[in-house]
Amino acid sequence: MTNDLTTLAASLPSLTLSDDARQALAKTFDDDDKTGSSGVDYVYFSGKSGDLTYGQDREELDMEEEFVFLTPTVFKGWVCWKNSEVKGRKKWSAFKPQDAIAETDLEDHGVTRAQDGWKPSSGFDFMGYDGKQYSFESNTKSGRGSIKKVIEAALGASSSAPVPVFLFTKEKFLSQGEWNFKPVFKIVEFITEAEAQSRVTVEAEADEIDDVEEEAPAKKRVRRA
Repeated sequence: MTNDLTTLAASLPSLTLSDDARQALAKTFDDDDKTGSSGVDYVYFSGKSGDLTYGQDREELDMEEEFVFLTPTVFKGWVCWKNSEVKGRKKWSAFKPQDAIAETDLEDHGVTRAQDGWKPSSGFDFMGYDGKQYSFESNTKSGRGSIKKVIEAALGASSSAPVPVFLFTKEKFLSQGEWNFKPVFKIVEFITEAEAQSRVTVEAEADEIDDVEEEAPAKKRVRRA
């Protein structure tokens, strides 16, 4: 299990935004862009192939699985590319725009190709009902655009049910004569914070029971004389 059941509900951050938090988040994403921590699996999305994977083993992420959007984890930042490799990464909480790093303050990695260099990024964490937590970040215009849309949806949610539940899917689009893919976060419903904690805890408990049953040693047969 990714999280111990005794701390699972407690580890789920508060998903209800205060008025100040909403204003800070809205201000952070109110720009001209039209578009984890330990125990967190990073999600990888290929704009060329549409492959959606996570973790070191690059397991396929289920596009039919429902996830809880962890609004307090939204972040912005920079990613530096050089010869198809990440050379630097900076990020800060979207709720603390005062911590933002200006492009002029970023270190020089000796980039020579026009397509390389520091690119603005944004991302967020999300959680499956099984308690597994993921983190997704994108520095492409289409990816950041999709992230911005789901954040705007979260900001527009009712205070009585502020937590978005979504499917992580993809969409094919034509750009400059070539077909590409972009991530799409399809919101299924909005639920309360209590409902989110309940769904995660209940399914995680069921998974743990299944794990225990699988690990239980088989009983030895007693041969009678």
